[in-house]
Amino acid sequence: QEASLYPAVTANLNLDMVGRLRDNLVLQGLGSSDQWRGEIEKRNVPVGLSLVLQDDCDLPTDASVFYRKGVPILAAFTGSHSDYHKPSDTPEKLNYEGAAQISRLMALVARGLVMADQPITFQQHTQEQENPNMRAVLRAYLGTIPEYGADDVKGVLLSDVTKGAPAEEAGLKGGDIIVELAGKPI
Repeated sequence: QEASLYPAVTANLNLDMVGRLRDNLVLQGLGSSDQWRGEIEKRNVPVGLSLVLQDDCDLPTDASVFYRKGVPILAAFTGSHSDYHKPSDTPEKLNYEGAAQISRLMALVARGLVMADQPITFQQHTQEQENPNMRAVLRAYLGTIPEYGADDVKGVLLSDVTKGAPAEEAGLKGGDIIVELAGKPI
C-alpha cells in the first residue's frame, strides 16, 4: 500500500454524467482498492442497480488526479451520449429516478466509508504500473463516443461519433463496433 499524498482524504467518489441511466451504472476505479467490490456489493443491496464494474483507474475524469496521488477512487458514470456538451442536452432527457438511485448508492458508499473503523486501503492498479505515463502519450483524436456500459462486446462499441470528426468522415456511426485500428486488434 502506497501512502496518500493527501492523508486527510480517505477516498474520492466521483459522479460524472450520471443523469441518463439506461440499463447499467458503470463504476470505475475499482482497481484503486481491493475493498471496493465488497463495499459496493453490500451498499447496492437496498438500491438494486444493475452495475458494470471496471478496474480502470486512470480515467478521463476528475477522479484520476486523486488516484495518481494515492487516494482510492470510485467513479460513477452512465455513459457518453451524442448531446454531450451541446445545447441539445436538455432536462427532459434526464432519468431523474435513475439519478436518485445512483445518489442513494453513492451516499451509502460514503456512509460506509465514514462509519468504517479503518480507512479504505489504496492499491496501485497493475495496468498503470506497466505504463504509468500512458495518458501523457495519448495524442490521437478520432471523435468517437464509446458506449462505456457495454461489457459483453468484443471490441469498442460506439455510442456515437462527433460531427465533423475523423471518425465521422471515415464513415463510423453510433452502434458500430471497432475491432481493429491501424491493423491492431482492439
